[in-house]
Amino acid sequence: MHLGVYFLQIKLGVKKLINPWQTLPKQAPFALESDLQSVLEFNKSATPDTLVHLELLPEPFIGDLNAPIVLLALNPGFPQMILKPI
Repeated sequence: MHLGVYFLQIKLGVKKLINPWQTLPKQAPFALESDLQSVLEFNKSATPDTLVHLELLPEPFIGDLNAPIVLLALNPGFPQMILKPI
């Protein structure tokens, strides 16, 4: 899993900093391709309090999503009440 961290790719002696979040899908499920199967497997046994909601963009973040740097923070949680019909 990348977990939002930049990683270093070394190919033919050339070092290149890769930001895996640039490949985040534009529509749900919002997970990196390299993380998706692990998250789906985790969600099979997750409780409502620990479920990873792939229909939501990863949050919270600081800054403009079009900026060269976006900082990700801890998961703020997910209020179950928004899933209940009004």
